[in-house]
Amino acid sequence: MDIIKIIRENLLIHYTLDELVESISRIGEEDESVVKAKVNTLIGDGVLYLDNDDRVSISADRGFLPAKLILNKKGFGFAQVKNMADIFIPAYAINGAFNNDDCLIEITNWKSEESIEGKVVRVLRRNTTHVVGTYIEAKGKNMVYPDDARIPNVRIPKGASLTAQNNDKVWVELDSEILTDGMMRGHIVEILGKANTP
Repeated sequence: MDIIKIIRENLLIHYTLDELVESISRIGEEDESVVKAKVNTLIGDGVLYLDNDDRVSISADRGFLPAKLILNKKGFGFAQVKNMADIFIPAYAINGAFNNDDCLIEITNWKSEESIEGKVVRVLRRNTTHVVGTYIEAKGKNMVYPDDARIPNVRIPKGASLTAQNNDKVWVELDSEILTDGMMRGHIVEILGKANTP
């Protein structure tokens, strides 16, 4: 079943997820649970886009492209898109993505085939799940400052720091959600030692 073809031929654009699944299931004569799994896979791969109003559209029709993000330690990065030159992503347009994440990006400025600028619309797949960093507790906030400068600071909720002390080197598992201030949240899974220990 070619879901994209069905959507295009039947103009199933901007339907809610449930409406889309029901329509495709009826047209393709396939069980709704199977169709929903296929649609969710396409959303996860960035082929389809689910907006904040729960409406589905074809990512390419909105100018969104799936890409692998490669970040520089200075904060900016490049999106690697199949069959295109790398797309420059300024630091302010990273949108909480990490180095090596699979993202959906939008081109914002096309100067030439070799000079393209864009922004991250959504992180599709977080490929960094753990980080090593230095634990700092100050003014009632618990933070981990990752050793890899391409990863933003991680907030550690109360009760998720094990017995870590200031300047301990720790191993952190990241939560999937990005906080409203662009930070990640995580919990310490292992205390590796003091920061300056060889």
